[in-house]
Amino acid sequence: MAQAPRRQRPLTRLQVQRVEWLTPHMIRVVAGGPGFASFIANEYTDRYVKLVFRKPDVDYPEPLDLQEIRAQLPREQWPTTRTYTIRWIDAAAAELAIDFVYHGEVGIAGPWAAGLKPGDLVRAVADQPVFTPEELMQAIQKRAGQTFEVTVEREGRTLRLPVTATVVKEKVPGGQEAEVGRIGVGIVTRAVSYEAYSLPRAVWYGAVKTWEMTAITVKGLWKIVIGVLDRSNIGGPIQIAAEAGRQWREGLASLTLFTAVISVNLAVLNLLPVPMLDGGHLFFFVIEAVLGRPLSLRKREWAQQVGLVLLMLLMVYALYNDLVRIDAFRFLK
Repeated sequence: MAQAPRRQRPLTRLQVQRVEWLTPHMIRVVAGGPGFASFIANEYTDRYVKLVFRKPDVDYPEPLDLQEIRAQLPREQWPTTRTYTIRWIDAAAAELAIDFVYHGEVGIAGPWAAGLKPGDLVRAVADQPVFTPEELMQAIQKRAGQTFEVTVEREGRTLRLPVTATVVKEKVPGGQEAEVGRIGVGIVTRAVSYEAYSLPRAVWYGAVKTWEMTAITVKGLWKIVIGVLDRSNIGGPIQIAAEAGRQWREGLASLTLFTAVISVNLAVLNLLPVPMLDGGHLFFFVIEAVLGRPLSLRKREWAQQVGLVLLMLLMVYALYNDLVRIDAFRFLK
């Protein structure tokens, strides 16, 4: 006799209202929102729920249907389910609370419950580096309904937090209605204060900051070369123009500081031992000093041609990164 298929329990989508750290290893998540009206709790003292954790980089049908997912997708792409005890239910406030044990990045539920916290510095969305609030919003908006990882810095640690962007319909700049992603967090830029210095102190602090920025630029270039930093961090004229516009909107002081940073970056690049750059000429002088004679004209011409090709390749790659960052190739998807 064939066994009747097991009836699927109704799925309820709740929104995280707040996160409370009870202890360094215990997190309480309070959930509610419009979906609470469809939540059905049993009458027993111990009440349990099964939470569904989506797998990153897997597109699931909306609304979420576990039977359909298990019928269409391979087992390794199925969402992970975990059973938890409901600590309390407040029907009047349309909220319920669930406690999670947190042991760093181990497991699924703990890191999810830790989630995004006030003060987190967002570095990347789905491994795509973001540098401005506009880039962060664009990266989230174009992933409506998707589960992806957000890389943040928190108290000196780098964390990769899985999030799911809710599908929201809103009007885009063209006037038409489109589906965009939202993850329910606010973006706060760091406050900047300015202090007036005397001319001698201003010159001294300017020299110190220039040296610090030079050191940071050199370290950043080295990390890109050895692969510690993703090469998508290399930006070109489009990124520079976009960031310059944002700095201008923040004020003349911000734009001046940004211009100084760009100048330091260009100075460091100009001193690289690449032919066609000042660093390449210095490199030739060193070689000639070691050999005790100048290089032949043919070798210098060959080196200049190689340097030109390298610079052109770098410019093309930087421009490609700019176009990827603004999603200019979306028509190819």
